[in-house]
Amino acid sequence: MAARNWALGIAIGAVLAAAAPAGALAAAPGTATPPAPTGTVAVRKVDAEGTALSGATFQLWREANGVEGLQVDGTARDELVRGSCVTGADGLCQGVAPVGTYHWRETAPPTGYELPEQPVVTVVLTEANAAVGVTVTVPGTREETGGGIRVLKKDRTTGQPLRGAVFELWKEANGTAGLQTKGGSADLLVHPGCATDTGGACAFDGLEEGSYYLRETAVPEDYALPPNRVTGPLRLDANTPGGTLDVTLHNDRDHQGKGKGEDKDKGEDRGEEKGKGEEKSEDKDKAEDKDKAEDKGNGEEREHPDNGTEPMPGPDLPGPEWPA
Repeated sequence: MAARNWALGIAIGAVLAAAAPAGALAAAPGTATPPAPTGTVAVRKVDAEGTALSGATFQLWREANGVEGLQVDGTARDELVRGSCVTGADGLCQGVAPVGTYHWRETAPPTGYELPEQPVVTVVLTEANAAVGVTVTVPGTREETGGGIRVLKKDRTTGQPLRGAVFELWKEANGTAGLQTKGGSADLLVHPGCATDTGGACAFDGLEEGSYYLRETAVPEDYALPPNRVTGPLRLDANTPGGTLDVTLHNDRDHQGKGKGEDKDKGEDRGEEKGKGEEKSEDKDKAEDKDKAEDKGNGEEREHPDNGTEPMPGPDLPGPEWPA
């Protein structure tokens, strides 16, 4: 019986030796081959400030063809380990793998970010670092939004669109809260004026990321400028739905009859009305002076001997006949 077991052990040992790769030591009869060391292989997607970004999609490839770099096509391509991994709130994609060289390949960036010109990063997992794993950080670059701001102007009571409201567009540029339009540290005037069309709309396009202010400078006829003519700040960035901000504003009817235009224009209108009133007053005074001159020419009042009154003789009137 002992001879049989010995013979079986010899046979098993021979099989294991034949199956072992060249240069590898054959396991002793009756012992298991130790597993290859493994560790965590990870990639972390962040923004320019180092904040984690969710929504980036990566593939994980293992170096397998002996050619430097990642090859994804052809018969001699590297080995695809994981076809798709999307970063979570922590910005991470990770997995446990045997020691070796791995390539993380970004296939889709987070919303509002550009795909890197070089979307592949390489990490090497060794027996020395397998216990702690290896992580590579990939920074993201925001894409140009090319966004816009669209204003829709309506009558506050009826909701009907208003044509002829005019807006300036300013960009926050000095780091001071609120809009500053004058002085050496004024914000940046992006567009000097856009008038709403028959649909009540006015659009500012091709805007880069940032904070903006709308400043209403003129209103449709028979409407009043609002007490606060500035709307903002309006934030335009990669998170703006559709890349466009829609802003709806309302105007009240001008019940004071001040008409159309800026506050300055209204002041000029009032000044013109005042001037017209002064002209009317002057005309009235002239008419009264003329009447007085005519009265004086026709005679002045004086006492009559019978206590009556008669006008003094004028150049065109005969003198009265006095009693003898």
